[in-house]
Amino acid sequence: MKCFVVMPFGKKGSPKFKKFHDVYKFIVEDALQPLGYECERADEIPEIGSIPEQIKRQLRDAELVVADLSERNPNVFYEVGIRHALDLPIITLSQDDLRELPFDVSHYRTIQYTPSDLESVSDCKRQLTACMKRIPPRGGKAEKPEIGIPELDRKLEIGFDNVFRTLSGYLRNMERLEQSLGILSDATKRMTGDFAPSALSRKVEELISSSNKLLQVAPARFAV
Repeated sequence: MKCFVVMPFGKKGSPKFKKFHDVYKFIVEDALQPLGYECERADEIPEIGSIPEQIKRQLRDAELVVADLSERNPNVFYEVGIRHALDLPIITLSQDDLRELPFDVSHYRTIQYTPSDLESVSDCKRQLTACMKRIPPRGGKAEKPEIGIPELDRKLEIGFDNVFRTLSGYLRNMERLEQSLGILSDATKRMTGDFAPSALSRKVEELISSSNKLLQVAPARFAV
């Protein structure tokens, strides 16, 4: 069985490379090899060709993915997102404060560890093993979805389109709120003869302006 390990690398020979190589060898491999898993990182893939395509195949085909979210590396989060989109088993680790994780991954269980603390390392390996035992077996290995790389790209595109559609809906609601505030402001002007935009009205206008900027990158068919 294959376990694809996603983590920051650093330049080979650098302190960062050694730090994460030690995590890979002495935490992840030590915990998973006795369970029958062959671990591999992207820098160990014995193939020539496009590295991003090779990584996508590993994320699609591996029975398990272990991702180290330490240092909040953007490439790691991108690869975690692909695995989540495929709804396949993944275990996440982190050396950093879990409260600093982005919202979209913060509600997933992440194992925290400190490489310099032997007790913490031992506990991390124990939790890795425990997580593996909770993953239901699928005929001895995880089922591999019948999905090619182009289809995976299409699924990700649909996900982004859904985000833009949601933003468009929010924008419509905010425009209606702005109209209601405008009516209220006009009524106040007629009654008092003194008109000054309320703080709430200004906030709404700022929010609509920010949303419009976000939606500029959305497909034209979702524009309001």
